[in-house]
Amino acid sequence: MKLSKLCAVFLLTPALALCAEWHCWNQDMEVSCSQTVCEAAEAFTPIDVTVSDLGSMTICAYSGCWSGKGKVLKSGAHVIISANKLKWSGTSPNPATFIVGIDKTDNVAVIKGSNFAMPLICKSGGA
Repeated sequence: MKLSKLCAVFLLTPALALCAEWHCWNQDMEVSCSQTVCEAAEAFTPIDVTVSDLGSMTICAYSGCWSGKGKVLKSGAHVIISANKLKWSGTSPNPATFIVGIDKTDNVAVIKGSNFAMPLICKSGGA
């Protein structure tokens, strides 16, 4: 019995090592888009994003965070995570849909959702 539990742990360990997590943020600008125009906002809203290649996504801005789980697409050096109706932890914004695309070669990402459309700087870390 003990041997089977130990084997199960070793069998699961490689799968856990494949999980990656990224922490991303906007450096010094905010870009907002509508159906007709994208523009750099005069006021700067810091965005703090954490995503994993298992689909978890947390996007913090203003006085709360959207969070939930999305679908993951991986292709070479790119990871794209799309999530619908992420729940808001604060009191005002509604649930929102976001997509985050990460280029793992230079750790630069783009985010689109809730009128945000901007580049992000990312740091990769283990899960």
